[in-house]
Amino acid sequence: MKKQYKVDLIIPIYNAEEWIPSLLATLEKQKMADFRVIFVDDGSKDDSYNILNDRLRGVKFPYLLLRQENQGPSAARNLGMRHAQADWIAFMDCDDELKPEFLEYLYNGVSGKDCQMGFCQLEMIPRGSAQQPQPAEPFGAAPMTAEAAMEKHYTSWIAPVCLILNRQWVMDHALEFDTECRYCEDLMFITRCIVAARTVVQIPVSLYVYWTHAGSLLRSSDISKYQNGMEGFARLEKALESNDSSAAKVFFAMGRSRFLLGIVRRAALQLTLKDFMGIARQAKLEDCRYQSGRLPLKQKIAFYIYLISKRLFYYVVRTAFKD
Repeated sequence: MKKQYKVDLIIPIYNAEEWIPSLLATLEKQKMADFRVIFVDDGSKDDSYNILNDRLRGVKFPYLLLRQENQGPSAARNLGMRHAQADWIAFMDCDDELKPEFLEYLYNGVSGKDCQMGFCQLEMIPRGSAQQPQPAEPFGAAPMTAEAAMEKHYTSWIAPVCLILNRQWVMDHALEFDTECRYCEDLMFITRCIVAARTVVQIPVSLYVYWTHAGSLLRSSDISKYQNGMEGFARLEKALESNDSSAAKVFFAMGRSRFLLGIVRRAALQLTLKDFMGIARQAKLEDCRYQSGRLPLKQKIAFYIYLISKRLFYYVVRTAFKD
């Protein structure tokens, strides 16, 4: 009889040789014992698969090591979800760190409750800085409606690595990452999840350490990725256009303005003025001015600056709205 784990933790692996020792170390420190790790090597060009396969022989936790041709993190996560068998699913990136309470707090937040998903907070730290992760605060959990979760998502973004999802519910609703989208595909996946959920649990504790570095997707500069993200968002809107749930109504009331504002802000930080103006013309953020009233104050100010002058927005973002 196969053991039924409480949580399957899915981790895409791509060219991660240097991160494997720290990755396995943070997994070994998890306080919760009843979990399994599903590693998915996404066609690494270095020796990640062989190194990981060798080092896994000495770990204490159960695992499954999968391999696929390079298709991106979305396809890797989808493959991991298809192989999951635990009651709940969580995610991690291979170059980050988990606080020891990560799985324990996430599972305790959703276990035994009539909910479909939960999420915690993360701590973002520049790699190489003197800053160190803070100890986790005491456990806490608060249920919220899907409508409130959607507003939370499009106010301050819920990260995929902070999620815990009911596996059977994920299967029943065929929830997957959009493999055609390579920018903000995680944001869109979470949107689909919230629309499908009835109740979401927030664990208001920072449990995940996101180490930023020069190689992060968050920091890369590529015009086409913004175009790809806008195309993906249009597909998401198309998929949800007939959904009349309260969460979907919140999405259509504020989602496009918040998403596109994020696009043009990131483009302003990473692109030349000429390239930024090209992305701004494609975004047509000014067409969403009717949604601006629901934006958080900082985003609302940025939106109004954008409406006054895209050029002014570009320079203000680079001086006053940095990460």
